[in-house]
Amino acid sequence: MNTQTEIQKSTTATIVTANLRSALALAKTCMSKGANRAIPVLGTVRIAIKGGMGIITATDLDREIAINFAAEGENIDFLIQPRFLEHVLKHGGSTAEISRGEWKYIGHPMPSIAFKSGELTAKFNEIIPVEDFPHSMFDQRNFEQPQEIEASVFRYGLDACNATISTEETRYYLNGIYLEAVDGHLRMVSTDGHRMTQADLSDIPWERKGMILPACAVSQLRKDLKGLDMIRFALSTDKLAIRISNPKWSMVTKLIDGQFPDYRRVIPQNVDGSFSVALTGDALAAFPAFGDRSTPLHIIPEEGCMFVQSPELGKISMPIYGAEGPARGINIRYLKSFCPRGEAIRLIGNKAEHNPILVMGADENVLRLVMPMRI
Repeated sequence: MNTQTEIQKSTTATIVTANLRSALALAKTCMSKGANRAIPVLGTVRIAIKGGMGIITATDLDREIAINFAAEGENIDFLIQPRFLEHVLKHGGSTAEISRGEWKYIGHPMPSIAFKSGELTAKFNEIIPVEDFPHSMFDQRNFEQPQEIEASVFRYGLDACNATISTEETRYYLNGIYLEAVDGHLRMVSTDGHRMTQADLSDIPWERKGMILPACAVSQLRKDLKGLDMIRFALSTDKLAIRISNPKWSMVTKLIDGQFPDYRRVIPQNVDGSFSVALTGDALAAFPAFGDRSTPLHIIPEEGCMFVQSPELGKISMPIYGAEGPARGINIRYLKSFCPRGEAIRLIGNKAEHNPILVMGADENVLRLVMPMRI
């Protein structure tokens, strides 16, 4: 006897697979790796189709994103693991029909969702009911009047500060980017205690008090803001979350509830330039970082050379020209993180070996600092 029998489907919808595929890719940026092991529902996305519009939603409980996509149909609402859906969308046709129904499996009814796309038909059991999906973060808070800002400028600041976000859990308030108003515009700051980035975004008017955008949201927005023109930024009335939206998607993320340190105290004043050296991206790329430990780049202006060395592996050196000042050691990984696309930088400091060193690039609105290493 056949143990699987399809029962009459009750609801259907039609979608363009490319639209759902791009929406799914955005939704996945809001899903934390491994979260589904502890809470299985967080390993799913919610797809709801109603009134000729589809919405796909994903959350990790600290963030939530909802993406709109065109759809024809009514009363489709279900949870599905992205990897299964991706497979169907990749190997199916240009459109897909989604339908809800039931199966009988060994005599027991099992709710299911069916996808028919081209010659491919896939049926997924609804193991986790929609009612188990977390309550929407969009409904949990009220938000202030949104402000329109340029997405590319906001993303530029996130990119500039991303490398110096701390990953140390004990100082959780450093696990993100600090946003504050300075002279009526937005300033972003991040630090891990060894290096710091400050980006002044004069094209974004800003009057809000300081807030800390968590690293997970920074990573997501650096992906999701690509190619966008304008976005709408709104702070929740309780000052604990923000909402960022555009006509295609909306995102809510909690802010870090902590006090960002007074970063201004570590910015050296009256830098006399007694230590100065210019480094090209090609020169930095030539130096490896040995193993997992901190590897200093030895900069010796008096000898006109710089090098990295390892007792186990040896030494790599290159000449430097026009450098001035005492010898310094700077973590080679930190220097490379400041110029991921091979940009040239200049290091400027004082004679005192314990003072932070300024790292200057092409953009004078981005200030970077790095602490020297003992050599």
